[in-house]
Amino acid sequence: MAETKRCIQCGAVLPEDAAFCPHCTATQVARQVQAVPRRRSWRKMALLGVGALAALAVGGWALWGREKPAAQETVLPTVTAANAYDRQCQTYYEGADGALYWVFAAFSPAGSDGENCPNGYRSQLIAAGEESWGPLTLYAYDAVTGKNAREAFAPLVEDWQVTASAQEGDACRIVMEDADYSTGGAMYAREHIATSLCGRNEITWTLHMRNGDTVTLMQVEEYGERPAVDYRWENEDMTTPTALQALLDRAAEETEPEDVVTVYLPAVTYDQPLHVRWDMNLIGDGTVLTGGLVVEPLAYGDDKEVCVNVRDVTFAGDGGVGLQVMGPTWARGCRFTGWDVAAQALDGGWICSQENTYDSNGVALELDSGSAMLCGSNMNNSRFLRNGVAIRVKRLPVEWMTLELYDCSFYGNTVDLDDPQGLVVRR
Repeated sequence: MAETKRCIQCGAVLPEDAAFCPHCTATQVARQVQAVPRRRSWRKMALLGVGALAALAVGGWALWGREKPAAQETVLPTVTAANAYDRQCQTYYEGADGALYWVFAAFSPAGSDGENCPNGYRSQLIAAGEESWGPLTLYAYDAVTGKNAREAFAPLVEDWQVTASAQEGDACRIVMEDADYSTGGAMYAREHIATSLCGRNEITWTLHMRNGDTVTLMQVEEYGERPAVDYRWENEDMTTPTALQALLDRAAEETEPEDVVTVYLPAVTYDQPLHVRWDMNLIGDGTVLTGGLVVEPLAYGDDKEVCVNVRDVTFAGDGGVGLQVMGPTWARGCRFTGWDVAAQALDGGWICSQENTYDSNGVALELDSGSAMLCGSNMNNSRFLRNGVAIRVKRLPVEWMTLELYDCSFYGNTVDLDDPQGLVVRR
């Protein structure tokens, strides 16, 4: 006799290897994503019927005169997400090929565990005058096996669109027609841009199927403006490394997580290491760091991008590490010279390099981060001059991620790219 078990939700008797309950559709396997119920195909039911008939024949039972059971209409599983947003961003669909698919939308590709999961709601605070870029992604999974099924599902689709409409404020912009997140499992993807003025937006996915069906999924995004708190050298003591460090620590204590904290630095040379432990902007004006800067792990918020922005600062060293980050960091318009490692990203951190100059360093940019809550694949408009190694790539935060270099120049380096895994794409 085959081994059985009880449904963890309704108590029905199930086969031992059942992944879902056909009575209540509850999953029997603990997962981090929306459970994919398993259903019996008509082929399996037919085989079971044949087996039952054979058993009855052996026992001498007569079936003559019994009415045939009426053909049972296919009933699709019910989406059982905890909230309305996650229910409306996913559905089950029986394709013309007879397969059952789980189709859902998300704001980001695969998570840290490699699993893609539905996401119907996102909120974000954006600084005034700034833009936030992010992906919109759509997935198709086999509802029986739980495996990505984009290759099988895509031929069933005649056409598709994703649109944004503003319920409050401005509509976000959907751009980059060639956005590619296929390495993260996405079947379709677009990039979109939002500002603090976008308010509440509905993102609608529409799939026009070749058999005439229409599949519609919806996501909701809400945006607001982050309050600004400025610290200026004209009003604060930033004359020494000790004074500046005290200010940075005080700013972390007296501001709120949603605040945009900006420190405007003076034309001072700081010869001691500085540490940043809070989401903030550091804007230089003739500012020189000879002791380096360390970005400590940052506390992440639910509705804002958390990062440290360093702009227009000169890092002039005599060995050691110039900029070491364990939190997301954007460096723009900076100059790095004289360091063993000019800029280094470790676990938890990321460096997005834009419009920087790296001159005469042992290693200019070293990426050795296996995890980061926020990262970008583009390195733009940076110059790498007379370094031992211009860019060394050991690890990237996302397994499927590649690093793309746009309009970067290399001159006089011993090694331009130390990239044994082939993770860098030069453009």
